[in-house]
Amino acid sequence: MEENRLLRLAQVLQCPLDQVAHKLQKLVSWSDQVCLLAISVMNRLVLHYAFKELYRRYWERVRAHVLRNSGNLDQAKDLLQDSLLKLHMRAQREALDLEKTNLEAYFTTIYKNTWISQQQKAKKMLTVPLEDQKELERLPEENSFWEEEEVRLQQSRYLKASMAKLTPMQRQILNWLYFDELKPAEIYERLKGEHSSRQVTYNAILAAKQALKKIIESDPVKAGSLT
Repeated sequence: MEENRLLRLAQVLQCPLDQVAHKLQKLVSWSDQVCLLAISVMNRLVLHYAFKELYRRYWERVRAHVLRNSGNLDQAKDLLQDSLLKLHMRAQREALDLEKTNLEAYFTTIYKNTWISQQQKAKKMLTVPLEDQKELERLPEENSFWEEEEVRLQQSRYLKASMAKLTPMQRQILNWLYFDELKPAEIYERLKGEHSSRQVTYNAILAAKQALKKIIESDPVKAGSLT
């Protein structure tokens, strides 16, 4: 699947496979198709140029949205980074129709939903003691945007590798829960035909989370990269 995406990107760019990153570096005008293909691969250089292009394309829009909703520039930067990572994860696991997917509308939905989710989490933080809040919010300020993105990508690779060891149903449930940010009740609606009650769905969610935790804890060295 990974090689197919990179090969497809090379075909769209009309260049040899080993020249894809170089072609992207020099590319002046990126089509939605090129953006979606580039953001879906795991090649470090290709992703670097894809993130750079999408950051340039959507920064002003995300910044305006956050400021319009009583946020600040730091929150806008965090929102764009988180949304780009979600786009990468979704492009990897979803069979997006590259000819029909409207990237602007698709990404707008991602960052607006992510902003809502972040604000809901921020409200919950108000009930956490101040000392714990400081600990949770502590980040390495010296990291540049791209250094932070590399860390995030490494984390996403390990998370995806860990989830690959789950059953197909457990993977689907956690994809809905973590990446699509569906609530348990919404997951139940998607599983109505297989689950007889909401409690069955809640138990399945808990079992999937526990199974993933067990896999991660079985490899303490890699698990440390997720903290």
